This record gives sequence, structure tokens and C-alpha cells, in this order.
Amino acid sequence: MDNNFVEELLQKASEDEAKATKSVTVDKQIPLTFDLKHLLAVDTNPLDIKALKANKELYLRDLARDNCQLICNELWKLETKRVDEAVVAQLPKHFEYLLPRSKPIPKAKPPTKWETYAKEKGIQKTKKDKLVWDEVSSSWKPRFGFRGINQQNDWAIEVPDNADPNVNYFDKRSDEKNERIAKNEFQRLRNIGRSQKMKIAGNHGVMPHLNQSQEQLKKASVLAKQSTASVGRFAEKLADEKAPKNSGKKRQFEPNFRDQGQEKDKSLKIINDIMNKKPKLDINKAIEPIVKNRMSKKSKTNDFKDKRGQKFDKKRKFDKKREFDGNDDKPQNNRSFNKKGNNNSNNKQNNSKPPPKKSNKFGANGKHRKK
Repeated sequence: MDNNFVEELLQKASEDEAKATKSVTVDKQIPLTFDLKHLLAVDTNPLDIKALKANKELYLRDLARDNCQLICNELWKLETKRVDEAVVAQLPKHFEYLLPRSKPIPKAKPPTKWETYAKEKGIQKTKKDKLVWDEVSSSWKPRFGFRGINQQNDWAIEVPDNADPNVNYFDKRSDEKNERIAKNEFQRLRNIGRSQKMKIAGNHGVMPHLNQSQEQLKKASVLAKQSTASVGRFAEKLADEKAPKNSGKKRQFEPNFRDQGQEKDKSLKIINDIMNKKPKLDINKAIEPIVKNRMSKKSKTNDFKDKRGQKFDKKRKFDKKREFDGNDDKPQNNRSFNKKGNNNSNNKQNNSKPPPKKSNKFGANGKHRKK
């Protein structure tokens, strides 16, 4: 029993070791096409549908492992070199597939002012050692940075003969250091602006913007006045000068601690405003719809329609008729007029011919009369 158990363990260990260290040789029915410049391999072999349906994850994992192994085998066929104790393969320059870039090719950074000056003068950059021997402490110290040799931690500073002894030279040293840091930062920002083709100010100050608007000029004048010791309170104003729109008064906050009586009055005022709050009534807006309704009803009662359906004012028509009846030259009974303006009664008198008689061919019963 013990021997069989040991043999099973050994067999299982050997199988695990064989799975872990698979053979680097992979057999494919159709050879893969490689694009080593892009580290790309194209596999056109048909898939095993039965194995894919049986265990999808295991089949895809084995397929990816075999294809990666084939890419690694092709990479080791290339020329190799050693870089920093590591063996590196040199990728070929030619490629099989033209793949688009996700981002554009980065542009070369323009040289700084010092780099252009060094190139003109032929100055070559020499690499300095990071550590420097310090004779005072008899030890190696970094050139710059934390605990560097450039850090001046003197507990006493020697005052020159012609200098003022009352000046604090420790503060003076720290101020000079801060000025150097600010100068380096200004030069760095100026190099960035020059690389982006921006208009850069010189050492004399800040350049003004070109073609400034009227509001910008007003704002600049206000800032210049506020830069005085009195914050522009006693600055002279120009004729017809107006304050800019955004220059309002600062908010004045009430003190945190004050008299209890004032605090009580303020809280009572707030409560009274809330309790006695009434809605605002606009009489003109409230009456406006009622007046409109009445006016519309009056306009409807005064309008009349004739036979043709046209609207007319009855009162206006009667006034016109009275004016017409007052004339003596025209007849009082104005019955009807034709389009030319002649009376129909006069037309009947002028026509001497009588109307034609109706023929009585039929009798009372509707039969023809006998001759």
C-alpha cells in the first residue's frame, strides 16, 4: 500500500511538472503569418468546435498560449544584444501590416535658450559625479539635495569688514536662495512659452495685451489705483470716470458676540415678518380680466349683421338716414336705388309699353279651351 501511494505521488508530481514546463515546439497545420515589428501573429487554422463547446475557457487559453509561444520562438531567431545586464532582441524595420496610430507622432521638443547657446559655442555637457568628498566631515555627500554638500548649515557667519554688523545675514542668505529658486522657475516657464510660440515678456515686467477693450482698460486703472497705500481712497479720478461693474462693496458681516438685547430684537423681527406675512395684491392685475369681459360684451351688443352677413353699426345707419331725409331736393321715401343711382319708380313711368299679357290657353281643369 505504501509503495503504491508513493508511486502515485511521484507520477502526479511528474505530470504537474510536465504541464508546467510544456514543450516550446508547437505544431500547426497552417503556419502562422508574423509581423514582428508590431508583435503580431495571425492564425488561420480552423477551430475545434467539439473542444470549444466542451470547455471554452480551457481551449481558448491553450490556443493563446501556443500562439504566444510561436511569437517568442520567432523573436529569438532575431539578432540580440545585451542592455543593462539583459538580453534584448532587435525588432525588424519592415512590417507586414500597416496599423494606424492611436495618437500622432510626438513632435521634437524645441531647444531651450541654454541649449541653443551651448550649440553655438560648442559647449559639451559633462556628466558630474553624484557624490562629492567632504573634507570637513571626511565622508562622501551628494552634490545636491538632502544632506548635500551645497547645504549651508553654519551656526555662525563671518561678517565682512565694510558690511553693516546689524544686518541679519541668515535671513539675507535665505532671501538670496529664494530669489534664485524664483529666477529658475521664471526661466523654466519662459522656455515653455517660447516652445509654444507665445508672446513672452522680458525681464523688465509684464507685457500688456494688444488691442485691449474698454472694460479691460478700466479694470487696469482700478487695479493701479488700489495698489497704493490707501487702497485707492485718495487717488484722483478722471472726468466722467465710472467704476467698473464688478467692483462692488465688500460684504460686512455682523460680529459674533454682541448685546443680548440686539440679538433678541433681531430674532423677534424675523418672527414677526414670518407670522404677519401677507400676499401682495395687485389691484390692476385683478381687475383687468373683468374689464376685458365687459368691454367684449359691449362690442358684441353694438355689432349687427345684414342679409349678406357683414357687420355694421345700427346707430350709425340711422344717423345717415336722418341726414338723407333732411334734404329737400331728394324724395323723402327712399325706397331702393339701382347701381347707377336712379330711382326705380321714375324708370317705371318712363317705360310707356305695358307688360305683356299672360296667355290663357288652358282652362280651370287644365284642358284646352275650345275655339
